[in-house]
Amino acid sequence: MARLARAEVIDPNEVAVAHVINRTVRRCFLMGDDESLLACMAYVDLNPIRAAIAETIQASDFTSAQRRLEAEQQIDSDTAEAVSNEIPSVRRDAFLAKLTINVSQDPVGADPSDSPHRCSNKGVLELDALAYFELLDWSSRQNVSGKGGTTPQDTPPILERLGLDRRRWQALMDQFEAAFSHLAGRCDRIDGIRSHLTQRRFRVRPLGRKLLPSPS
Repeated sequence: MARLARAEVIDPNEVAVAHVINRTVRRCFLMGDDESLLACMAYVDLNPIRAAIAETIQASDFTSAQRRLEAEQQIDSDTAEAVSNEIPSVRRDAFLAKLTINVSQDPVGADPSDSPHRCSNKGVLELDALAYFELLDWSSRQNVSGKGGTTPQDTPPILERLGLDRRRWQALMDQFEAAFSHLAGRCDRIDGIRSHLTQRRFRVRPLGRKLLPSPS
């Protein structure tokens, strides 16, 4: 799936990686797999809640999650409005990368967008918006002092599919930047990637090896 989403950025025979740059992390990471990409996205989107600036995704200003949620809510109102005006409005998340990728139907490689709002129509993960919002809400309620509601015990299906238990996922949410330097992902995948400039292997920090170890 990672190769399908991001094959255009590297040699097709190598492990697929992608750049994620944002104001919260403040540096560039290469994502080596879906586990690290999902963790980085959630880590950034939950930053306002983790910092006690906001209590909900809806109130987390300037995050991608807030824009995606507003866009989903916008669909219903736009449907009624379009009947009377026949003028569709621009989605609130039009400038963001598409969240969902269909591994059985989407083409491999680049998928340039005709829209003036985004460069590519390529999705990033094999989960829909609702599943992502539920993951963020579940993550934000794990042992957070003062967070309303009960602490849910069931692990979201996406984490089970990726082989991430609750303890390691929460550690990734708290320590993503400390766990990785330039390349994030399971250590066996990082160990197999070399720098294009120096041909040296990337260093994996001990915490990163602990949180995203090689499959047993």
